[in-house]
Amino acid sequence: MVIYDVDKDFKTLYNGPLPMTPNGNLEWFGFSEEGVLLSLDTIGIMRAFVNFKHWEIIWDANERKRNKKKFWMIGMMDY
Repeated sequence: MVIYDVDKDFKTLYNGPLPMTPNGNLEWFGFSEEGVLLSLDTIGIMRAFVNFKHWEIIWDANERKRNKKKFWMIGMMDY
């Protein structure tokens, strides 16, 4: 994965792997309201790219499935 800063001469901000859960595929990626890059894989793991340095797991949909709770995610906030 390569992230470019399109406001500053397409400077490369990150060039490295996009972590995935074993046997999973990328299902969605986008930005939070605050501009944090997020990814979601087909296994149900959401990751945030923290400070353009490393990926952190911030949500596991499988926890909700084990508790048999249903919901529809509409957004993520950094606080």
